[in-house]
Amino acid sequence: MIKETDKRILEALSHSIRGTSVSWGEMLDAEQWQELLHVATVHNILPLFADALPRALPERYDRKMRQEILLQAERTAELCLLLEYLRGRGLHPLVIKGLVCRTLYPEPEHRPSTDEDLLVDPAEFPQIHHALLEYGLRLVHPEEDLRASFEVSYEDPERKLYVEVHKALFTQDMPYLNRMNGCFRGMHNRTVTEQICGVPVRTLGENDHLLFLILHALKHFLYSGVGIRQICDVALYSERHREAIHWSRLKRNLTEVHALDFARAVYRIAGDYLLPENHMADDLSDWDLAGIDAEPLLEDIMAGGLYGTSTRTRAHSATMTLNAAATQRNDGAKALLHSVFQPRKNLQSRYRYLKKAPYLLPVAWMQRLLRYGVELLRGDSRTNSALDSIRLGSERIRLLEQYHIIGNKK
Repeated sequence: MIKETDKRILEALSHSIRGTSVSWGEMLDAEQWQELLHVATVHNILPLFADALPRALPERYDRKMRQEILLQAERTAELCLLLEYLRGRGLHPLVIKGLVCRTLYPEPEHRPSTDEDLLVDPAEFPQIHHALLEYGLRLVHPEEDLRASFEVSYEDPERKLYVEVHKALFTQDMPYLNRMNGCFRGMHNRTVTEQICGVPVRTLGENDHLLFLILHALKHFLYSGVGIRQICDVALYSERHREAIHWSRLKRNLTEVHALDFARAVYRIAGDYLLPENHMADDLSDWDLAGIDAEPLLEDIMAGGLYGTSTRTRAHSATMTLNAAATQRNDGAKALLHSVFQPRKNLQSRYRYLKKAPYLLPVAWMQRLLRYGVELLRGDSRTNSALDSIRLGSERIRLLEQYHIIGNKK
């Protein structure tokens, strides 16, 4: 069942993205009000939530909201200056997600983005890389192999810029996600240009961008969880560009990567909670949205917070869901082993000695296995994170089965 607090959050979001206000804003007691503000903060939607409220926020939250809006406005302005600089150098990376999605909202800067995403043809990456360094950005991870990485992060704290440059839409290291890249062959030949903040912004064509937004949400769902803001993005993008979308092609692409039922659930949530008066009913008439149970997905979304990062338990459980997607099987024992015997890069934040001594990876595995064993012997899943991770991972794997993301023939 969806919690009452979550229903109010969803109602406020629905009004916010339509530019209207809720009717209950003056009727909440202090405890209800505090819980709503906490949930909105966990989901990083405080400005969007507040847009629909007829009452002022408490000073602490109002100050936080204003800071977020101002920071987002600065990021947008700096990104547009960067794009102009790159255009002057004859470079035209594709802007995906953040900047483009913000234009869908009544108040664009109230839709936060922690980073800005650029997509480049791999052959153009060296030029983009040198241009970004000359502009004053620096590598976030200077030690990484730039040729092998499918995405490279840059930052300039003074300009408030954090840019991720992608050579592909999805990592090639995980077969299931790499298959998604096949849906976008020829995407650089189907681009469009939008005017944003007076700057020509090159981005994916409407069909490719909508498909990417859905699959990107699914990618996060496979990890720790998809955020409710991503569902808003899909709903608003679909509504804004519905006449340009080839819905039958979209359905076919989603079916190819076992993502159709996930997308059906997303659109069911959008229609039931976010855009109840949307105009997509005819477009989705053969999707049988009434036949999909979207409540389990929505419960997972609201419990997970921004990208499923509400608790460390969720983050740890991701190894189980990722393994299930990779193998297309609900193999609990194998998934549990994967959660213990992880690669060094996944463990070095917890076992810091791995950064200087990679050869000690087996020692980290044994420490991890011992910790799991101790917690299993104690048997109290209410206090032991390992058991919590296993339990949550198993529950989320069942969601992957329910939406037919796993259990398919390869």
